[in-house]
Amino acid sequence: MNPPLRATVPLLALSLLAVSCGPEEEPSWDVDVSVSELPSGPLASRQDHSLVWSGEELLVWGGHGATQHDSYADGAAYSPDTGSWRILPEVDLESRTRHSAVMVQDRMLVWGGFTPTHSGGPEAHLAGDGALYDMETDSWEPIAPAPGARSLAQAVAVGGHAVFGGGHSEQGEKGFLVYSPSEDAWDTVALDGVDDGFLVYDMQALDDEVVAVGGHSGGMFTVTFGPGDANASVRRVSGLEETGEELNLQVGLAASPAGEVLLAVRSEEGAKLYEVDGQGRADLVDEARHTGFRPPFSLATGALDAGETGFVDGLGLLATLSGEFSMWNPGAGTYRLQSEGLSGYCGPLEPAADGVLLGWGGLCETSGVRADITA
Repeated sequence: MNPPLRATVPLLALSLLAVSCGPEEEPSWDVDVSVSELPSGPLASRQDHSLVWSGEELLVWGGHGATQHDSYADGAAYSPDTGSWRILPEVDLESRTRHSAVMVQDRMLVWGGFTPTHSGGPEAHLAGDGALYDMETDSWEPIAPAPGARSLAQAVAVGGHAVFGGGHSEQGEKGFLVYSPSEDAWDTVALDGVDDGFLVYDMQALDDEVVAVGGHSGGMFTVTFGPGDANASVRRVSGLEETGEELNLQVGLAASPAGEVLLAVRSEEGAKLYEVDGQGRADLVDEARHTGFRPPFSLATGALDAGETGFVDGLGLLATLSGEFSMWNPGAGTYRLQSEGLSGYCGPLEPAADGVLLGWGGLCETSGVRADITA
């Protein structure tokens, strides 16, 4: 894990006893959160951009303004240690939004997304190209085009590869795309045995494998594969309790340091946390109020408003969405903080170290924040 970052001067100190959407809520977890505003950045306000933590800096790139056709091809880096911004060099990529970005082999890979130019072909406005940004040399390197194009795809790094899944494809592609930076080459992992309406809800890296959760009208499934596999292993998740109307569900997946695969499912009745084994069997670990924890993927809106899920030592499950985050530590409770508690910030949030979240962007009054969390 990354070492703690140097604190900034707090604008707002919160000592909240868990989630509270109203005065009648009972506290469930004693958590201290200190929120401070980041210094103004050098970029124009935007949304649907990428945020990546490099280990030292928060890297921002792309996104769009008022409409998705009003996109950007620039970026900047923020250092919490110095409290300063720097501009990233120009890159030979068309402006884009709703792209994917992930750290792989100590470089940031930017790939895919929606561009303002129609290709004239079946991919329409979607991009299949990308580039790698090297922090040490402060330079970009183009990569080979992928065998497909997508926007809003999820991305994880595993075994020195970048893996992309889900999102929107004009060709209706369901499988996964795997990029090797050392070979500058792409592979595909087929997703067989699922309906055309299958959606990837969330995915994580676990050791040398990718673990994903997804589903369609026939149920919820786990998907596992390695970067060199030709086909993914798909198993129906069993043991989930009835959740009512499917479109009201929100789902998140995380891998703990102990190798546990944790699945959070939120419905109108409440939130439930499961541990899922290698056969797709789900065992209930904990339950919480509907307001207590908000997983990042909504079946109603799909990938458009999806956030991220992760696991933080001492805090447990961490889910981020635009303008909010929530945590779930079985035995301790749940905690959720929304935009009002983040100085009015409405953009994405990125874990930067144990108990530290950084955010920048969103078309709101506050352009960037830092949240220091102590449980």
